[in-house]
Amino acid sequence: MNNQSFLILDEHFQAIIQLPQSEQAKAIDAFASKHPELLNTLQDMLKVHQSEQDSVESAVVSASQMFDEEPPERIGSWRVLNLLGRGGMGDVYLAQRDDGEYERQVAIKLMRSGQQNLRHRFVEERQVLASLQHPNIATLLDGGQWQSDDETVQPYLVMEYVQGEDILSYANKHDLNQRQRLALFLDLCAAVQFAHQRLIVHRDIKPANVLIDDSGQVKLLDFGIAKWIDEDQGHANTGSMTSIMTPQFASPEQLNGGLLTTATDVYALGVLLYHLLSGKGPHELQDKAIGEIANLLHKAQPTPLSQLNPKIDPVIDPILLACCQADPANRYQSVSLLAEDIKRFVHHEPILMKPPGFWQSVRLFCQRNTGGVVAAVAFTAVLSLLLGFHLYRLDIEQSRVLAQVERSDRVSGFMVNLFDRANPMVAQGQAIDPKALLDQGLKEIESELADEPELQTQLYQTIGRAYLKLGKYPDAKAAIEKALAGLDRTEDEDVEQRAGLHLLMADITFNSGSAEDSKHHSTLAKDIVTKRFGQYHRVVATALNNLGVMACNASQFEVCLSHHQQSLAIRTALHGPDHDRVGTAHNYVAMAYDHQGMFDEAIGHYREALRILKLSFGERHPKVIDGHANLAGGLTQAGHTDEAKEHLVVAVKSARQVHAADSPELAGILLMKAFLHNQLEEFAQALPLSEEVLMIERRARGNAHPYVAYDLNLVGRGQLGIGRLDEAEQSYTEAIQIMQAASDQPDYILMTAQQGLGRVYNAKGQFEQAQNILNDTWETRKTMDGPDSWVTVWTRYDLGEAAHGLGDIETARAHWQAVLNHATKAFPPGDPRTVKTQQALHKLE
Repeated sequence: MNNQSFLILDEHFQAIIQLPQSEQAKAIDAFASKHPELLNTLQDMLKVHQSEQDSVESAVVSASQMFDEEPPERIGSWRVLNLLGRGGMGDVYLAQRDDGEYERQVAIKLMRSGQQNLRHRFVEERQVLASLQHPNIATLLDGGQWQSDDETVQPYLVMEYVQGEDILSYANKHDLNQRQRLALFLDLCAAVQFAHQRLIVHRDIKPANVLIDDSGQVKLLDFGIAKWIDEDQGHANTGSMTSIMTPQFASPEQLNGGLLTTATDVYALGVLLYHLLSGKGPHELQDKAIGEIANLLHKAQPTPLSQLNPKIDPVIDPILLACCQADPANRYQSVSLLAEDIKRFVHHEPILMKPPGFWQSVRLFCQRNTGGVVAAVAFTAVLSLLLGFHLYRLDIEQSRVLAQVERSDRVSGFMVNLFDRANPMVAQGQAIDPKALLDQGLKEIESELADEPELQTQLYQTIGRAYLKLGKYPDAKAAIEKALAGLDRTEDEDVEQRAGLHLLMADITFNSGSAEDSKHHSTLAKDIVTKRFGQYHRVVATALNNLGVMACNASQFEVCLSHHQQSLAIRTALHGPDHDRVGTAHNYVAMAYDHQGMFDEAIGHYREALRILKLSFGERHPKVIDGHANLAGGLTQAGHTDEAKEHLVVAVKSARQVHAADSPELAGILLMKAFLHNQLEEFAQALPLSEEVLMIERRARGNAHPYVAYDLNLVGRGQLGIGRLDEAEQSYTEAIQIMQAASDQPDYILMTAQQGLGRVYNAKGQFEQAQNILNDTWETRKTMDGPDSWVTVWTRYDLGEAAHGLGDIETARAHWQAVLNHATKAFPPGDPRTVKTQQALHKLE
């Protein structure tokens, strides 16, 4: 970009911003005819100018920076190939990964320098995309901060690169018929509905953001101005939105700065469908300013689609008119309802928006059954009977579908309305407790929906899951119990719903510390579904994972491995070898091997899990973070500590960016790092991490959960390592008490706590007490884990310390020699456990 171009831009920019809005569009068109190569840059300058936070001067400065900036050579692990385009928030580059892990081309959105006022929106886009994993939504693969040569830090997003055309161009270029166009539209609806189910409104659905890739698949792009529904209530305003939305596809409430809901996206979908089927929109908006458009949309009804395209069946008119109503309350209240009517239109079935009269039902019936109607002309009496019966069945089916869709929408509406009370405009300064909102919701369900058991059941299930996410396990259990009781009062048995409720109850009871109850509900879910659908079902795979985890916790390692291997086989058969659920299943199998000390087998499955999850989600997804941490844990156990550290650096850095500071998910990652430091006897580094993990888990799960006992073992190890013996004794003793109260059966957490307490007694010189508790631990582990398991053998190291302290040199030598023989076979040369045992034996010489 040369200086002359900049002067031309600056001259026209200054002139256009002085014009009334009604005249700006014509001025921009005139500029485009003379300088088409500069049009995009001018539009970017005007967008920045229109933001309420920017001045004219900052817009010009920003534009000049755009001319001077050279594309970066690399962004993170990605090599930049070329510039794809420029937008209001930043530049988009085509890039390719070239660090040797795998080859893939991606689109990288880099926030332009000088746009710090938009950083919050850029970060929000990353958060939105991280929660959206759907085949019709462009996937977020990675993200981070890029530092330029002048040390300016700019955030970036790494997105799936979609090679294709916008939906209108694709449909026209390939001369798609009406049915094919509607099929694309239904895929788009599926993507938008998926976002709405996660309480995200896109707010900028337009042809340019809906691409069709080379395989013909729809991809919804650009969530740059998307909003979480509960954050958006009462906050959108014209000043902050009109500069970045597209007026031709914007709803009246967007243009007027009103409340934005899922109905906002329904409006945009309706406008897009108008263009897709007729090439025109529902209103004539050419050369109109935003204010004029807003007034027109409120005063004029949309033009019926059949008038714009005479080839279109008028049956579709009520669908499109309902999408494009000025009042959101008069539109479809969900995208699922809109999609249902489109499907009914395609199959010549009565639409739900406008129930058909008798003759319309006859016409639709004939369209669906043309051959049969012709053949039955000679049998009018029979036809009358069949037609009457068919219409009767049709009415029943329509009522059933309508009730099902309505029930789903009422569940969504109930929850959105419930959490709308957290809206600052509604709460009016009062502190809002999410649990209090859910409690209020339960009361309303019981008082207002007593005669609607099916709706009650779905709402109890939804609220129970919300309680579970909040860590309110007793409340979650009570809600799911009500949902299960509600199923008993419904006429039609929904096997998958009942099984899903039992899986939820299994999660709740497991997190509450009741392994037996969790096992019971997981087994029920598995048996219910297997009886109806057979073994190869997602519910069966999930239940087997649950049962496998509990078997491992009880040191039933062969049972644990069997369950997880069965689950892996089911997942692979259902989804193929590279699906993310298969990656998760590999993780479970790896853990089962890990518990048995079969580290090579474990590491192989951990690596396969990480490969699949990275392929599915990119680097920053929580499952990928867990994958790095799990692999690091296996590598640590096997003595490959250098590689383990590399994976943990990645995992901890990403986890602190992705997870909340008090989340159990973060605790799980930190726990792995603490474990590694303990393994390397870096206790001063391990202890703060262990204490942070313990604090998080106590808050999330209470003081009596087995996970808290596990964390106490880590804390005790660190305390022992730096000589805080009394505190270590308290930590191990509390862990033992928790596990003995939870079950009368020994398990590996209890054995670890007993061994830790034995070490404390050794350190205090209380060798008889140490020998007693360590002997009990050794004998129990020989039965539980086998005499040749590493955890069993390592107990003998501490027994050697106790024997040595009591002066029994030969017993100490026998224990330590057995440990050394095992360690030299199991671990690489120089492993700390091997070295430590060799040093112990040297003390006896």
